Amino acid sequence: MQLFNRLFFLLARLVLKPVLRYLVAPRVAPAEMPAGLNLDTSKPVCYILPTSSWSDRLLLDKLCGEYGLPRIINTDKRLPKPGEAVVLYLPALDATRRESKRTRVKSNRGLAVLLGEALQDQQNDMQLVPVSILWGRDPGKETSLFRLIFSDTKEPGRLRKFFIVLAQGSQCFVNFGLPVGFRDFAKHESESGDQSRATRKLVRVFRVHFARQRTAALGPTLYSRSQMLNDVVKYPMVRDAIERRGNETGQTADTAQAEARKYIDEIAANYSNNTVRVLDLLLRWVWRKIFNGVDIFHADRVRAVAPHYGVIYMPSHRSHLDYLLISQMLYDQSLVPPHIAAGINLNFWPVGGILRKGGAFYLRRSFGGNKLYTAVFRSYVEILLRRGYPLEFFPEGGRSRTGRLLTPKTGMLGMAMHSYVRHPDKPLLVVPVYVGYDKVPEGNSYVKELRGASKKKESAGQLLQARRIFKSSYGSPYISFGEPIVIDDFLDNAAPDWRDYAGKEERPAWLPKVVNDLADENMRRINAAAVVNPVSLVALALLASPEKALAEDDLIRQTETFAELLKRVPYSRDVVVPVTDGKQALDEAAHVSGLLRIDHPWGEVITVQGKEATLLTYYRNTVQHLLALPSLLARFLRHTDAIEQQELINRCMGWFPFLQRELFLNQTNIEAHEQLPKLIDALVDMGLLLREGTLLRRPDIRSSQYATLIGLSRVMRETLERYCMISLLLSEHVGESIARKDFEAECSLMAERMGILSGRMAPEYFDKGLFKNFIDTLLLEGLAVCESDGSQEKLRVTEKVLTLSSEAVELLGPTVQQTVLQLISRPKTLPKPESESEVQTEVQPETKSNADKPADKSVVVSSEDE
Repeated sequence: MQLFNRLFFLLARLVLKPVLRYLVAPRVAPAEMPAGLNLDTSKPVCYILPTSSWSDRLLLDKLCGEYGLPRIINTDKRLPKPGEAVVLYLPALDATRRESKRTRVKSNRGLAVLLGEALQDQQNDMQLVPVSILWGRDPGKETSLFRLIFSDTKEPGRLRKFFIVLAQGSQCFVNFGLPVGFRDFAKHESESGDQSRATRKLVRVFRVHFARQRTAALGPTLYSRSQMLNDVVKYPMVRDAIERRGNETGQTADTAQAEARKYIDEIAANYSNNTVRVLDLLLRWVWRKIFNGVDIFHADRVRAVAPHYGVIYMPSHRSHLDYLLISQMLYDQSLVPPHIAAGINLNFWPVGGILRKGGAFYLRRSFGGNKLYTAVFRSYVEILLRRGYPLEFFPEGGRSRTGRLLTPKTGMLGMAMHSYVRHPDKPLLVVPVYVGYDKVPEGNSYVKELRGASKKKESAGQLLQARRIFKSSYGSPYISFGEPIVIDDFLDNAAPDWRDYAGKEERPAWLPKVVNDLADENMRRINAAAVVNPVSLVALALLASPEKALAEDDLIRQTETFAELLKRVPYSRDVVVPVTDGKQALDEAAHVSGLLRIDHPWGEVITVQGKEATLLTYYRNTVQHLLALPSLLARFLRHTDAIEQQELINRCMGWFPFLQRELFLNQTNIEAHEQLPKLIDALVDMGLLLREGTLLRRPDIRSSQYATLIGLSRVMRETLERYCMISLLLSEHVGESIARKDFEAECSLMAERMGILSGRMAPEYFDKGLFKNFIDTLLLEGLAVCESDGSQEKLRVTEKVLTLSSEAVELLGPTVQQTVLQLISRPKTLPKPESESEVQTEVQPETKSNADKPADKSVVVSSEDE
């Protein structure tokens, strides 16, 4: 019988070899093979498959050859030696299973016996590697005859498995688990003296592993859309809302229920595995056409946690391509694509229906106090979470037009958190996702919107115009998964009594603050996973030049210096700095970002003009936070020759809270205070600072190190100018109470005026939200006090602001100091309602009416502010 099995195996190998070679195109995780597997080549390997399958074994052996992994030896008479591997089918270890012809584990029984004996050998440290092989991605909804015959099952017969391989070869997913040391199991056996106990543990651990991997890849069982709609309408929260609607408006229960059904029909996704497959093929083709490749970082941490938790992905939002990229990349990593919360503006023909089948569900921008709609939407989100569907929503609420992270909106997160507190059925975690681009496809429209153009509504016509993206090169997108936030741990720290609210409808009083803190933490972890791509790195250096122009050699040197500084003192362990060669980074950036080369006998000059300069600020802003502290350090030495190290640290810490809040910096005050000496040491080692005892000096003004130090100091130039303007304006009102709303508007108008005079191109220069953040930080730091005057919020400014404003002035160059001080001293006007036309008309008459005060007209500031 054993001889017959061997002959049959050889025949199967002969038949399946061309099939596996030409018809099977497996997607393998981790993508960074073999490095991502962390195998020790000095130890033998045992691959563990969940079921007995010759096709799975042959495919595994083929992949081992392709990735340089230990090859499988065809014997069960001995254990493998270092550099060798064997395959063990999990059923062969399970003594509790009833053997049958279908399990076909007898051929592997000899190896199972050897493995049991090896448990007694304390010297044996074989690596156990679980390998999940999925043929197709059908979570069980489809019931057609074709799907019943050719969908993968746990234990198909030999003939059926052959046809499954033929039908699903292009949809094969192979996931290599991290190796487990065999000695760990042997240790438990030696302690208990019970070999069967260690074997049972081995079976139990890997059985759970394979089950979770299958769920993570396929997702929970899909419910039909009609069933989902019925479940939502019958949900207690919706039933109560329907009853309240009837009591408040006099509607009949049937009418209110029909309205609720209409709402859920507008909202609900219609996930289709077939549509996802088609979209996967289409998007892979699109990415090849417009990108040089998609770079993914830290995907291993998501694969590690997805099988064990309910997952909410919360990415940054910079393009409409974000959700397509993330879903397709997760699908490529053998993870089920999430259900995505999308704005109702995307629900237009034909995109709306396609995205709905890809997992999108739609929400209105404002619920408008509609309690029935709110109840329907909340119930739908709660059902998705409780059934184990991964979710994705963008905490910023819309795409960033400046490149910076926007202040998070907490509506969706608040619903998800309240639902979890009420029903903590499965552990939940939030996965921050950083998304960046060498070139954003919507860049031109962003520039127009920043200049005052209204945002165009998404439509089929815009979709037709989108074909123009195929005419340009967009470099590469970058997806980086940040450190996940385990909700149980977060709640335990923020609200230890949160479990007392399980099963209750009551909304905890502490929930809004916890949700806000969680949203901020997510944004900090997004920034902590930033990727410094070539365009953003070149933008940091080039835009730090007063005229946005640098000699090519100087630009290359500065980009390499910035990259080296980020590697010497990492902003976080998750930040990715793949750039090492400045010339290569410049060439890649020039290809997609519209840089201009000007020939000159002394060497080429690199510059950027017009809308391309505005776009370059966008890419700089995506990573500007990484150099915020180094730039602040350099800034204090921009206008002084020397400073005591401790004084420099103290001054930086005075401004750190403002940078931390605005840029979502992930360091605490204590961590920043500890990092500043390390940054100073790095700057000294790199020659950008000189140390004389406790005194720090800047390099010789004629040196290249001095030029680089000045370039570094200008990275945060616009931000610090804004801080200076606000603090000086506040110092004019020390001891007074001023209306906060009017003051914020006055700050914005002043910054706009400054931008016009100085030619500032930074899109966030006069963003009203940033002024609001600054004032919030002033209140937290005790530099101002909030007072309520009826419905109006007022600020009472303390004398501490005087110290802040005097330090702020020192951060500016003489020319900018003069302009800011003159703008401060001019007569103030009450702010007018904001619109593009009104802002423009305000600037013109104001100058005319103050003709006797020529300050604004006499001061002409070039873009060289220092």
